[in-house]
Amino acid sequence: MRGDGSEVVRVGIVQMRMAETREANLATADRLVGDAASQGARVVVLPELFADRYFPQRMDPARYALAEPVPGALTRAVGGIARKHGVALVGGVYERALEGRLFNTAVAFDAAGEVLATYRKTHIPQGPGYEEKYYFAPGDSGWTVTAMSGVRTGLAVCWDQWFPEVGRALALSGAQLVVFPTAIGNEPNAPTFSSHEAWRTACRAQAIFNQVFVAAVNRTGTEELVTFYGGSFVADPWGRVLIEAGADDEGAFVTDCDLGLVREARELFQLYRDRRPETYGSIAAMRPDPGTGPTSSAAPLPG
Repeated sequence: MRGDGSEVVRVGIVQMRMAETREANLATADRLVGDAASQGARVVVLPELFADRYFPQRMDPARYALAEPVPGALTRAVGGIARKHGVALVGGVYERALEGRLFNTAVAFDAAGEVLATYRKTHIPQGPGYEEKYYFAPGDSGWTVTAMSGVRTGLAVCWDQWFPEVGRALALSGAQLVVFPTAIGNEPNAPTFSSHEAWRTACRAQAIFNQVFVAAVNRTGTEELVTFYGGSFVADPWGRVLIEAGADDEGAFVTDCDLGLVREARELFQLYRDRRPETYGSIAAMRPDPGTGPTSSAAPLPG
């Protein structure tokens, strides 16, 4: 199925190789957002924490100095890029909300460069090469959906994409497009393993299960312990990949998202009609009650 073309929004994703300095990364973002705009993009998404190299690879208290308030110098710079190129833009910042309250925050800007919404990353990973719990508190902003140049956009960040509840919560809040600014690559403690195909499948599943467009936007290149595998893409509500970057590509990639396809998918597969939220109580419990659900006969868990 395809939409009828009456509600098309052109979406751009930017895959970057990050340099040592914030100034160089802002210049690259400016250039590539301009490339996306020249291809007609109305909404553009940058990778997670795009203005810096991926600093959470090691626990180093000196790196706390990268955090700044929102609004602050970085959000003003990103807003300036959005205004310069006349596009709605999603960019990420390391947010210093209060001393000791630091967040991994996605910021949505309108085409005039004004902040539309912010979202603080909810799910925070911890492992070799991804020491994020040292740097970020779990987000407290709730699920965020905002109108960006004609498309209701749900904001999420990286590790959130592995949790099926995220896309559903955003879709139930009205999202037609869910964006996942991302920084993901190899696992330093498992050098022969690649999560790339699992990551790609997980993001496509978010699109299918929630009948939304998904933009998963990664970085590329090697930084300290991690080689990032790129592969940024946009998928439609059936999980079909509309455009995709290679592992080493740096550039702007643009595709049309026909929002009519969201409606068509939901009319053909009535997932929202057939949901049974009254049976899902165990999903929200840290230790599910085995008696939850209409037909459960499970024995209690030990302990």
